[in-house]
Formats: sequence, C-alpha cells, structure tokens
Amino acid sequence: MSIQSASSNLAPMAKDKDLLPPAADYQAPTVAIPTLLLGLVAAVTWWASVDGYLNGVFPAAVTVAGCALGSFLMFTVLHEAAHGNVSTMPWLNALLGRLSMLLVAGFGAFSMFRYVHENHHWHTNEGEEFDPDYWVLAGPSWQRPLRMASADLGYILFYIRHYRHRPKNEVGETFLILLIAGLLIVYLAHHGHLWTAMVCYFIPQRIAVLALAWWFDWLPHHGLDGTAKTNRFGATRNRVGMEWLMTPLMLGQNFHLLHHLQPTLPFYRLVGFWKRDAEAYAAWAPATSTWYGKDVSQPPREITPEATDSSRDRATFYPLEVAEVCRLTADSATVSFKVPPELTDKFRFRQGQHITIKCDLGGEGVRRNYSICASAVSGELRIAVKHIEGGAFSTHVMENVKPGDVFEVMPPSGRFFTQLNAAKAKTYVGIAGGSGITPIFSILSTTLEVEQESRFILLYANCDVDSIMFRDELRELRQANPNRLQVLHFLSREPQVANYLLGSIDRETYSTELPDSLIRGRLDRYQLSGLMNSFVSPEQVDEWFLCGPEGLVEELAHTLEYHGVDEPRIHKELFVSGTARKPGAEAKATPDAEAAMSSVSVSCQGKTTEFELAQGGEFVLDAAMRDRDDLPYACQSGACGTCRARLTEGTVEMLANMALEDDEVEAGYILTCQSRPTSDKVALDFDL
Repeated sequence: MSIQSASSNLAPMAKDKDLLPPAADYQAPTVAIPTLLLGLVAAVTWWASVDGYLNGVFPAAVTVAGCALGSFLMFTVLHEAAHGNVSTMPWLNALLGRLSMLLVAGFGAFSMFRYVHENHHWHTNEGEEFDPDYWVLAGPSWQRPLRMASADLGYILFYIRHYRHRPKNEVGETFLILLIAGLLIVYLAHHGHLWTAMVCYFIPQRIAVLALAWWFDWLPHHGLDGTAKTNRFGATRNRVGMEWLMTPLMLGQNFHLLHHLQPTLPFYRLVGFWKRDAEAYAAWAPATSTWYGKDVSQPPREITPEATDSSRDRATFYPLEVAEVCRLTADSATVSFKVPPELTDKFRFRQGQHITIKCDLGGEGVRRNYSICASAVSGELRIAVKHIEGGAFSTHVMENVKPGDVFEVMPPSGRFFTQLNAAKAKTYVGIAGGSGITPIFSILSTTLEVEQESRFILLYANCDVDSIMFRDELRELRQANPNRLQVLHFLSREPQVANYLLGSIDRETYSTELPDSLIRGRLDRYQLSGLMNSFVSPEQVDEWFLCGPEGLVEELAHTLEYHGVDEPRIHKELFVSGTARKPGAEAKATPDAEAAMSSVSVSCQGKTTEFELAQGGEFVLDAAMRDRDDLPYACQSGACGTCRARLTEGTVEMLANMALEDDEVEAGYILTCQSRPTSDKVALDFDL
C-alpha cells in the first residue's frame, strides 16, 4: 500500500513509447535564441571577471565567483549543443559545442563529450563501467565532494576505456586537445602566470564542475534503482515546487527526468511540456521529489483506477486481521488492518476509496461499506466507524472488536477522488459532515503529501467539539502545513464558541488570528455563500469534495453550482445506514401477469448467469443473488457504488444513484441494487 517509485512492473520500453504524450509536436527553431543568449551572458560574465582581475578592478575572490558562474552557465550551451538543440544545422551545434567547451573543460574535445554524455543517457545508473556520470554516485560518502569536483575526470577515464572503438578523427581530436592543454599549463607555469590561470580558469572551473555534478548528476539520480533500459521513469527524478526559483536556478533541469525521456526538448521548454502532459506521464509513476528532496513519487501504473478495477476480482473477500482499534470520540473508533505481503497489490488504494466488510454477527451475514481514512502513501489500511444507535456492526466494533480479530474484507473500490500530480499546484476544498470526514481525511492527507505546492481548505460540520473526529490529527496536519492547510469547524450545538458573523472571515484574518477556527452554527447554504464571498473564491478552487448526509451534500452542491462552480469539479459521496438484508433472501415475488419478461445475463469473475426477470419488478441484484452469492454489493441504497456494473445490452431503469458520476452513466454503468430491466434482453458485466 505504500507509494512506490517506478518499478520493473511497468510495461516494456517498446510499449511505453507508444503511450507517452507526443512531445514530437515540438517544432525546433532554426536557431534556439534563448540558448545563444545564455551563451552570450556566460561569455560576457567570464570575460568581464577576467578583465576586471587583470586590470586590478576585481579581487581574486570576485573573479573566481564570476568565472565560475560563467562556466556554470556555459555548460547548458554545451549540453544543448551535444543534443543538437542549439540549431537544426549540425555545423552550428558543433561550432557552439566547441566554443562552449573551452569555458567548461578546456582540456576535452566536444566530440568526446558528446559521445560520453550519450552513454550516460543510454546506460543511466548502470554503474561506472557503462554510465560515465556514475562517477559522482560511486564510492563512499567521504569521497563525494572530490568526485563531484572531478566529474570531468570520470568522463576522461570512461573515454580512455572505450576510445579503441571510436572513430579515428574523434580520437585524434580528443588526444590533441589533451596534449595542447598540458603544454599550455607548462607554458603558463614557466612564465609565471600559473596563479593568474588558477584564479581565472582552473579554480572557477572546479567550482563550476562541482556545482554541475551536484545539480545535474547527484540530485536527479542518487538513490534510484531504475536504469534507462529497465525503467527510465525510475532512473531520473523531477524536482517539483518553487519553480519560480528552481527553474531559473537549475536552468530547467529541475525537470531532469523529462530531459532524459525526450532529450531533443531544449532546456527552456522542459517545464512547460512536462506540465502540459503531466497526467499522461503520471501513469508511469515518474520518480519525483520536492525541491528540497522529499520523495513524492506517485503510485505505479497498475494501481490507477482503470487498471485497478479491471484487474481485481471485485467480489472476492479476503481475511484480514485487525491490527489496532483506537477511540476517536466517545462514539467513534478507527480500525486498522494487517495486510499480508501477498495481498498488498489487491489492497493498494487511492485516496477517498472504500472497502466492504463482511461479518457473520450471529448468522446475519452483515455487509458494511466504510471509507478508508488513511493517507494513500502511509502504508496503512484504516477505517473509521461511528456508532449508530441500534446498528449491529457499529455496536460490535465499539464494544467487542480487538486486535487479532479477523474480518472478511473486499478490496478497495470507489471513485471519490481526483488524480494527484506532484508537478501541480492546485487548491482543493473538502466539505464534511460528521463521519463524512473519513474519505475527506484520506484525500486531504494524501494531497498534502503528494502535491507539495497545493493548498487544502476543510469545512467540517459537527455538533460540538467532542464530536470532531480526527481532531488531533487535523491539528497536527495544520501545524505541519500552516500555509497550505486551513480548517474551519462548524459546530451547531456548541455555546462556548464565538459566533463569527458571515463574511467576517478572510484569509488574512485566518492566517494571523484564527489558526484553528471554530464557528458556531450549522454549515448550510447561507454559511457557504458567505464564505465564498470572503474566504474562498470559487474561481480559485480546482476541486470540491463533499461527503456527509444526503441533505447536507445536495444542499451545498446546489449552492456551489449557483455560484458558478462547474459540475465536473464537484465530487460527492453520501453516507447512508447499511442494511442487514441479503439481496434475494426474501421469497421471490409473483410478477404481475401482464408484466413483460426480460432475459437477463449477468457476468462476474468470468462466470455468466442467465435468468428471467419481470420488467418493473425486482432489482437485478436481488434476482441474480438467488442464483449466485459472489456478486459485489454493500449498502443496497445506491450510495456506495460497490454493485456497479456495465450494461452491455438492453436498457434498465435506475431508481436511485448517489454513487455514479454522469460520465459513468453515459458510459453504460449502472447500480445493480437500484436497477430494473426495461427491455427484452439485458446483459451486464461486473468485470468491465
């Protein structure tokens, strides 16, 4: 269940190339003007620093700093030329490459650099024998600064090991430049100019090489197991966040992974193309960290919603042992489960999903659906149960359940989430009523961890302070993310809470005076409208998540639509009381003699069942469960979506739907617990 960096489970290389977003639509200019301008700035910076030193204007320290900066900037020109990104004219790439090489590593040939650097792309992370840049990653940690400052030495040693297989012209040019560089050093030493050369060239060059090795070798590649052959999405990482600073500072190479994926993109287009196609890349679990180094890699391809539902045997229950039971409030508790290694893939979940639990309870065979209330990157499978007066299962949990008990659990399902992407900075609002906090808490905590630049606002309605579920955990998250998480508690029966007037809360006041705001009164359309006029503008929110009782959710969803929020940005999930009734357990009702009959075909887990069912009579799920008991279901109220199936033939009447989105209905999905046949033939499939 823990988040994984890209792994060997990904599709083969030949296949993934066909599925990547088409950066081929980038049209390279005849001459890349930004690259030429960067080269000009680098050259002027270096020359001005040298001239200032020779004329006694700059002290040695200023000259060293200026020349190091010039050399550092010029590397990008050299790098772009090696990939042919300076110009569509090869001769211009070669010319700029040779000129820029003088400031970066004057003792090496451009053709040598181009060949060695290409091997880095071909053999990323395969060890020093194959990857020349691995020089920086190899060896004990105490050698790291020395290896970084001598990264170009690693290039030379690599070339020496392979020069016998290279063209004679390239080898000749390489060794000729090495010879000239050596003779030049002897000449400068003999004539007493060695110190000047050290200040203006050799010391700055070592500083620049050390910085380049740190920024472009160590940061993008250390700690990654993938290689260019086995998994290029796990061989190099992007560093997201603070792009306004990091992109110019790193000259676009904070998105170094995209450079390895598509090296023909120039450095100044990397960020734009990655953000444009981020959703497509996300399916391949790109190695990603924040700008300060925290790993936020996304789950691998096989656990995206499309792959998850088609690969799971959705109706199968698995025995899971209770690991821990913790009280949240006087009438609620969390239950954590131990997931054995062999079931890890089946129980990997997305934030906001739920599980179905089956419990015998004296032969009743109760099924209950509970949202997961843990972060999707926490490695924990945890639900929260709120006691319902007279509720068989919730009473059992509150009074009897203990670590070591075993429940039958169905793998996670549900679509109450949106795709997260570490490369994005979005604003989310979660609105929860009572125990509706459980999926919202999973969404909130996962979002804060995965999207390091995103903000989350939680509007949470309860009766009083003592009924706030996850009160301490929310406070801890608020303290850890003071600029990214805001929490407003609405308490309908708490007289001690100050009654802030509608419209009096704004972001400035909140951040300085209301670190954990408590608002007296019921969260309704009037409260929400007042907040949208002052605290959170609908235009600034990317996604809204609403979960709670049906009346609250529908009222606030209509309020959002009234204020101009597009329906696709509003995600709803309703909580309803479960039922102990088993579908089809009652005696089969005698159909109306005049009722038309339908021939119904139900497929699940590769097995197909056919039966006759009166139109306008029983629900499909009830009728099908009399012939087989392996179909997925839980609430039987049209709220959880567990019994979702795809209609492949015919038509049905769906009496209630509180779980499917409009696009799912348009694609043919139905809730079998609420659907009756209305055509002569009806076929549906739980596996699609």
